[in-house]
Amino acid sequence: MFIFATGTLSGTFKRRYTGKTNWDEAKAVAAEWEKAGSWDGETAVPEPLPRPAEPHRVTIDRAVKAFLAELHETLAFATHKKYRLLLKRFVERSAAS
Repeated sequence: MFIFATGTLSGTFKRRYTGKTNWDEAKAVAAEWEKAGSWDGETAVPEPLPRPAEPHRVTIDRAVKAFLAELHETLAFATHKKYRLLLKRFVERSAAS
């Protein structure tokens, strides 16, 4: 009885003979292929990920001012006033913590 391993490693689908006739030994061979991530059994060295740029941080105060300025054109006066009061408390409490 011949035991084959079938699957996809590193984006390559294959059906490959393990060279073993015992299930436990065949599983060990397949596990090595999986561990290496390659059908050749050689460990594939992943390319390093590019370093992310430093994030541009926006302060809460600046974000609130921009938000209110944008809403000023579309909201009714009373609704805008409620947003201003609510966000004023939000800014005060965020500065305290």
